[in-house]
Amino acid sequence: MNRTIKPRQALRVCLGLAVLVSLLATNSSAATGSGQAVKDTPTSIAALNKEPLDDTGLTEIRGVSRDLADKSVSNEQTIVVASLAALRAHLTRDGARVRMVAGTYRLDPVGSEDLLEFKGSDAHFDFTGVKFEVDTARFEQFSKGRITLVKLSGDRIVLEGLSLETIGSRPLAARSSAIHLTGRGLVVRNVSLRLSGSYPYGYGSYFGINTDGLIQPKKQNGIRIGGIDNQVLNCRVLMRCFGHAIVLTGAQNAVVKDCFIEGVLRETDEILAEKSGPAFDLDFKQYTGPRIPAGTMTSLSEDGIRAYPFDPETKRPTHDIRVENCRVVRMRRGICLAFASGNNSITGCEVRESERVAYHVQTNTTIWDSSGDALYSQVLDLSNATSKDSVVDLTVLDSRGFKGHRVLATINGVGHRVALKEAAPGFVSAEFTVDVAQARSAPGEAPANSSASRLHLTNLTPARVVLHSTAQAVMVVSRGLVVNQGSENTVRRFVDTPSH
Repeated sequence: MNRTIKPRQALRVCLGLAVLVSLLATNSSAATGSGQAVKDTPTSIAALNKEPLDDTGLTEIRGVSRDLADKSVSNEQTIVVASLAALRAHLTRDGARVRMVAGTYRLDPVGSEDLLEFKGSDAHFDFTGVKFEVDTARFEQFSKGRITLVKLSGDRIVLEGLSLETIGSRPLAARSSAIHLTGRGLVVRNVSLRLSGSYPYGYGSYFGINTDGLIQPKKQNGIRIGGIDNQVLNCRVLMRCFGHAIVLTGAQNAVVKDCFIEGVLRETDEILAEKSGPAFDLDFKQYTGPRIPAGTMTSLSEDGIRAYPFDPETKRPTHDIRVENCRVVRMRRGICLAFASGNNSITGCEVRESERVAYHVQTNTTIWDSSGDALYSQVLDLSNATSKDSVVDLTVLDSRGFKGHRVLATINGVGHRVALKEAAPGFVSAEFTVDVAQARSAPGEAPANSSASRLHLTNLTPARVVLHSTAQAVMVVSRGLVVNQGSENTVRRFVDTPSH
């Protein structure tokens, strides 16, 4: 495929509204929040919770003037609030323009599964410099239910500038989300989340992800997107818990743009060396039956950006999702739009150090000007034999020192056009394979029979292309060797033209 790759667009940083400096300058009293922060208790795997790669937007800001506490000040239709009680008075108001005074506030349970629900429409809430701290130990009453910390159920709401952190290792609830968008025309931007508190944590998906697992997990998701025409822009989600960072359920025409997501990896050899704990108690078995494999890496969270086929409550399908200029690091899957219908696109993204796959897509999806590595898993999975008509242009980043697998990509389905290339010579080993007409769910799992037909594959890496027995009418141009076990396939070797 002779296409010109567009230069990567720089991540755009959305500027918040100006802080009311003149108002704050008149208050010289000592600064305190509405509650004291609760210190985190180190977990048994605290060493794994590394500092974020980039601390932008995560600086803890403390200080709320006592003179402003529990007051609302009107300034050109913008209401300034300095307590959670004052904020709650505006959550149901249409047309609200609210700015919260910078500082750290403790968000405690209030008897509802939605702690802060923004129900009004055509509203704007500016939380620039505001941090919500959530002590997970105070949520025992929700241990068997669901909880959402911030919910946007109104229409055309802008929420920006918020920093939110859950503190502690105890799960908030059986299922929890930091932010949930259910309305229409919502914008969440410049928001930073650092999330901990799930069970079990430290073992990834090995014990199961649902009620049929060996252990029923208590998950915590970051941003859950439902509704119609909603946008999540320039947000950061640092996952120190088991769950998805950004999950789409029943979202339609959603945009996820300029976001950064980071999880934590753990070597399975470290798990197998444990002398106590859930893995030891289960004799190190996975919920699928086999023993946890040695010599691999596992992500302690779920997927970076994950689409589900529909909302389990409204039954509304998920379709037409756009992901742009996002970076995902150390998650189970990087970006997974495989289960969204309609026309989906991934543009200008980067995925590194995934446990299972960097990009997982199926039908009518475009991946353009994007990149990922194959250090611990394949960079691309077109997994379903019934998938069709996707266009993929991926650059493979430095994958030297790979471990636990030897698959660069799996390609199944009908009518796809796929191009793979190296970011620099030597980044991809000739030991890798590109498997066509063979499905592979995860590193270490046995491959399954599948099929592929009428595909166009351009492989500009040294990886070996294997056209399995059910690959038919596939056209391949490859720098690496090609093994043709299928029928009616066309194979051409790509030869570098010497420079003069």
